[in-house]
Amino acid sequence: MSEPDDVVRELLIAALDDWIYLAQMGSIVRDVLKIEGPWVSPETQHQIREATCAAIARMLTSGLIRVGTLNGSRFVPWNLDAEKIVERITSEWKELGQISLGDICWAEITMPGKEVGRELFSSVGSSLDDDEP
Repeated sequence: MSEPDDVVRELLIAALDDWIYLAQMGSIVRDVLKIEGPWVSPETQHQIREATCAAIARMLTSGLIRVGTLNGSRFVPWNLDAEKIVERITSEWKELGQISLGDICWAEITMPGKEVGRELFSSVGSSLDDDEP
């Protein structure tokens, strides 16, 4: 992956702490892209879903995350390629309409993803320090 975009940066930073669930990813995407409109509106859901799935695809193909489900306190990755994962997420999300905590899937950051995420987090912190008087 070349330079991560703002959405990928924020998702990787969020994933540094713990697994992240799909609705959480959608919320981050909505905030970063400043998607307007009521959360429950079909148009807003479409925009959030498309942008979230595109970011997931970029991170999967770059080896930055794995997608799967939780079984108790264990992450269980889906044994699918990136394209099939995104198709499954898109299909199930469309079927559900609005999603919430634990719906459809979770993401786990990989070791390469942690390295990129930590680097991005450090650069965000240093750029914030530059703004101080």
